[in-house]
Amino acid sequence: MRVSNSVSVVFASVAIAICTAPNTSYAQDEDTSLPPEAISAIVANMAHSRCPSDCVIETGGATYIVNRVDLNGDGRPEYVVEDQSSPCGSAGCPTSLIGAQTGRWLDLLDFLGGSRAISLLASQSAGYRDISLRGGTPGTGIHAHIFRWDGNQYRPSTSPKRRHK
Repeated sequence: MRVSNSVSVVFASVAIAICTAPNTSYAQDEDTSLPPEAISAIVANMAHSRCPSDCVIETGGATYIVNRVDLNGDGRPEYVVEDQSSPCGSAGCPTSLIGAQTGRWLDLLDFLGGSRAISLLASQSAGYRDISLRGGTPGTGIHAHIFRWDGNQYRPSTSPKRRHK
């Protein structure tokens, strides 16, 4: 297992500004979830890493880019994990938001688009920050999918809102 800091890209873990990732989309029907052994390895590596953002973790033959976020203000991190080993098409790479729930690390939200597609909003639901996922395709404009925590999981709360370029 290897952990390193990638300097090729910059990620603002609490970006409130609009992220423009025109080739991203929320993958509601596709299985983009991380296997439990990958979650365990990522959490173990990040616990000992001083990497602030865009941390590259290689484990079990897979490569992940990991960023720390704090969704509920408890001072303990949750992670945005982008799977660089899976095919990344025009919708982006499979990405998961993982966090500790009842003593276990779980997927809180899975989507296609990579870490640049997600923005943490100032608003909260049930003590967790609301999330905006940016998506769309060239020529159709940018769509914003808003997700709110319902106490158990993130759920879509709005239909996509379109902003034309």
